[in-house]
Formats: sequence, C-alpha cells, structure tokens
Amino acid sequence: IELAQPGDAAESYRKVFASNPVDNTARFNLGVCLYKLNQWQDALECFSQAVEADPERVYAHLGCGICCLHLERAEEAIQAFDTVLARTPDDLTAKFGKAVGLQLLSRFGDAESIYQAVLANDAGSEACLANLIGIGMAKKDHDMTRTYAERLLLARPNSQIAVEGLATCAFA
Repeated sequence: IELAQPGDAAESYRKVFASNPVDNTARFNLGVCLYKLNQWQDALECFSQAVEADPERVYAHLGCGICCLHLERAEEAIQAFDTVLARTPDDLTAKFGKAVGLQLLSRFGDAESIYQAVLANDAGSEACLANLIGIGMAKKDHDMTRTYAERLLLARPNSQIAVEGLATCAFA
C-alpha cells in the first residue's frame, strides 16, 4: 500500500476500527499506516492482532517480522518470517528479513546463505550486497568484503558501505 498521507489514513482507519472492532482489514491497514509512520510497536500490535484474528493473513505475519526487526527483536522476527516462508516459500521480502534477523544474531553463515538465495533471484539487490559487505567486515573476511563491495560499486558507484568495505581491506 502506498500512502501519500499515512497520518491521515491512520486516523481514518482508527475511526473505522473504533466503529467496527472486528474489521480485521481496518486493523491490518492501520498497522501499515503506523509502520509508514515508524511507529513500530503500535504497528506490531495491529499486525499481531490481525494474525490472531486470521492466522492465514500472510502479510500480517510479514508486518510483524519487519516491525520486530525495527524493534531489535530478531528471534521474533525470524519466527514471523518463517511463518511467511512456510506459506509462500519464494517471498523475497521474508527471505531478506530472515537474513537480517540472522545477521543481527551474528549467525553469519545462515544469513549469508539466504542473502545468496535472494541474489539468485535479484542479482542487483543493493541491500543484500551491503549486508554481505557488513558480514564480511564483521568476520574480517577481506576477500568476501572486497567481492561484494566491488559488485555494489558497479550498481551504485557512490556507495558508502562499499567504499568503507574496500578501505578496511586496504588497511588490513
């Protein structure tokens, strides 16, 4: 959902939800608006309630996972992304989110494998490349860092993370 004015939309969904508390679509859409407003905890509550009302609502699980990442609740995020992936195994957003959660838990090997799977479907994913550079730097794996930094610079010549990655390799 693309929202030009998420604050106004959130207020509208609050009114709809207040007049009809069982409207799960309004609850979910309110979560989307709150997410767009960077109100992660409130958005998570809406998405969690949407999941409780309809456990098959895949995008509500996805919203839970994304909000949990922003709240630095990596294990909960991974669980939510696993739920999405059990229903839609090719969901690149859920795969990427799970990899981020694993990276936050310093489970670099698992995260790297998932980023590779995302790159197999989207070779130019700048976010994956940047996170792989971060993993390379964390592991002090200069070959890995250099490889992904060079790939990212081809896609985005002024990438700060790619330049930093190459700099760490040069001064190692």
